Amino acid sequence: MLLKKGKWENIDQRVYYRENVFKELEWKHEKIKAIKHLERANADFEIIIKGIYYGVYNLHLTHDSRKDSATYKQKNSLTQIHWEKMSILIKDRDLLDRILKLYKRYELDGVKYLIEID
Repeated sequence: MLLKKGKWENIDQRVYYRENVFKELEWKHEKIKAIKHLERANADFEIIIKGIYYGVYNLHLTHDSRKDSATYKQKNSLTQIHWEKMSILIKDRDLLDRILKLYKRYELDGVKYLIEID
């Protein structure tokens, strides 16, 4: 999932998620030469959809570090969240046109993430 909409004034979404929101994660470059420009990480996200708490899901993230790609030149986000096991929850047509909010908070045992869809 790419986070494409929102208040992007003065935010370069090509690097914002990788360098700000998810900077504390342990990012690793792919070892395969053809895709070594991709960085991968995992993070735990608490999920709340329409006021219902669905628990914590470990989601995979990918960041494309290339600066010569069409995506980069179009100033689109280069960081993706892969829904994986959680995809069953978000394939609900009732979620179309709803607002997804991504929160990050610092706790004693590390950074925590929350995805809320209203």
